[in-house]
Amino acid sequence: MRNILFILGLIYPMMLFLYGQSALAADPCSKNSTHGNWYMNIFPPSSIKISAAPVGGVLSRYVERDDGGVFFSCRKGVVFNFEIGGFGLESTGRPGVYKTAVKGVGLRLGASTNYSAAEPDIFPPWQYITKKDGELVYAPKAFFVDFIRLESEVGVGAEVPIKFPGRFGYGTELDISYNSLVSTTKVVNGVYFTSCKGGGAAVNVQMGKEAISNVKSGFTNEKNFNFNVSCTGVKSGSSFPVKIYFEGNSPEDGVLRLSGEGQSGNASGIGISLVNNQGEKLPFDRKRSIKTDWIRTEGNSEVYKFSGKAKYILTGGATNPGQANATMTYVLDYD
Repeated sequence: MRNILFILGLIYPMMLFLYGQSALAADPCSKNSTHGNWYMNIFPPSSIKISAAPVGGVLSRYVERDDGGVFFSCRKGVVFNFEIGGFGLESTGRPGVYKTAVKGVGLRLGASTNYSAAEPDIFPPWQYITKKDGELVYAPKAFFVDFIRLESEVGVGAEVPIKFPGRFGYGTELDISYNSLVSTTKVVNGVYFTSCKGGGAAVNVQMGKEAISNVKSGFTNEKNFNFNVSCTGVKSGSSFPVKIYFEGNSPEDGVLRLSGEGQSGNASGIGISLVNNQGEKLPFDRKRSIKTDWIRTEGNSEVYKFSGKAKYILTGGATNPGQANATMTYVLDYD
């Protein structure tokens, strides 16, 4: 496995302000007394494995829960804020998500006020305004650290220092504050390649000359073609799925129109049939991507192979002889 090293935060109580009875009488909120010295520590595990996620999704989440927690009984219109200071990292432009030194991986701190899945997560900067007198507002009962997928390529390796102050409170009062210390965890990437690329120059399929009578009768010569794809960034011998689809002038899967069809010197009424070595029509839409075949490990790369077949077919309309060239682009899908 390739490892991604992160330095996460250890959250501990920095200070906790409590108020006497005279202060509470004038305060817009009163705090429960069951957890006067409320605090929560986060102890990240020594390693976390990331899972598959779409771009913008959560690759991994570590959660630290607390059985208690502080809550407030407030008058209507009290403004609560959950805030953190800077991580010392650059913002990604996504709210609350910061860039790390690892390609394609961001970091986010969040919290929940309940264990229930129905209770929405909150991410700083977060704000809530009470809607009625006597409303109960709960301080976070669980903190979590999210690793967010920022792009298709997910890299490996790097240490990311993370240190931040935080607070949960209302108005200008600092009701609960916490600060992070530094600890280290290891995030294991056994899911994503760092990158995949084709095996070199463009594939040139020599279709040769073909009589129109053969095209009309369906007895055209079938031409085999293939190319390799090289992927890096995972453990040697890992045969993770790498899919492929195509882009080009295609009316439907498995059919490619000719370049300059109907123009002077070019054939018309003819196209190219395209299938893989299993007879599946080649897709021209990502939603219908098909798998390539893993064949070997080569150095620090995993090598995949795609094999296809092409032949001339009728596409309808007047059939005329001429040049019958066509082009398409293959797109690797290893998201």
